Amino acid sequence: MMKIAFLSIYKPERGSGDGMTEYAYQLQKRLKSKCRIKCIYAVESAKRNNRTGLLYANTLFKKMLDKENLYSYDIIHITTHELGFAAKLLREKGTSARIIVTIHDFARMKKELHKGVQQRLYNAIVRNSTKDAVESSDLILFNSKKTMEEAEHFFPKEIRSKKYRVVYLGIDDSFIKDRIRKKESRKFTVGYVGSLAYHKNAIFLLKVANLMKKDRDIIFKVYGNGSSYRSMVSYKAKNRLSNANLLGFADQKKITGIYDSFDVFVYPSIYEGFGYIILQAQARGIPVITFRGALIPKEVAKYCISVTNEKQAALAIKRIKENGYGAKLRIAAMRHARSFTMEKTSAMTFKAYIDAVKQR
Repeated sequence: MMKIAFLSIYKPERGSGDGMTEYAYQLQKRLKSKCRIKCIYAVESAKRNNRTGLLYANTLFKKMLDKENLYSYDIIHITTHELGFAAKLLREKGTSARIIVTIHDFARMKKELHKGVQQRLYNAIVRNSTKDAVESSDLILFNSKKTMEEAEHFFPKEIRSKKYRVVYLGIDDSFIKDRIRKKESRKFTVGYVGSLAYHKNAIFLLKVANLMKKDRDIIFKVYGNGSSYRSMVSYKAKNRLSNANLLGFADQKKITGIYDSFDVFVYPSIYEGFGYIILQAQARGIPVITFRGALIPKEVAKYCISVTNEKQAALAIKRIKENGYGAKLRIAAMRHARSFTMEKTSAMTFKAYIDAVKQR
């Protein structure tokens, strides 16, 4: 039985609200019957502001790695590129284990996606770690073809000598197996769940709500936290948006019920490495509106309704409210979304482990 070490910023646990932490948890859960897995992490629980966790990981966690006996493992899987520095550290120490790194996105390589001095510092740390991940790993796992193509763009020389493959992410089983609940509210509900980071562009929903505030049958529910929260609170107050609710972090124990309370899901992010939240909504039978021109993998955005501005979004929402989504389209989108399972993700990851060990 292979011996695997998982390196994660946060303790892998279900319902953390952090996508990379959820990924590590889901892999551990499914692979523990096939491998002996030890999880090594920097911080006990995911923070809603993950800069603290990353800064801790880049300081005290490095000392922790020195104390860990990581030389008896077959595979060291660094489950996020944000810990890519560990690949370089372990390589310099001469580990015989095969080092695998999962790269989820290249958001930190794009200056236009972020604002603020603190964010620039955070991005610089992640960029350096991503570079270490590319240069010092034995195998790279990309979560989408788009992320793989971006790696070829940002690291053209380094990637030529690397072994890499695409392993799509999967959605949690609950989005597939939980019974879809009947809506309790009679009002037509436009929803959002996710980070309120600048590049997620969640304020777009409030701008749409502002255009539609005369329609008392439509309400907007925004779940999430992040750097844009204060500006969104200010915008809501300034425009007196009684039809929009900022509801904070979504309770992960009730997450499918939250999705089921929506009639339409608006996801105006301008960049996604994968975009599993889109699939979560579609798996519950909800139409998804996205921002046209957004950098979202084609395989994820396949059944989305794309709009170029707030007015188009408002028109699309009204159209769905008046005419419905369409049974055939709803079923096609649900089937597509539900084809992205963590069972497939874990099987492809295990295959990557086997191949990596054989190449020793």
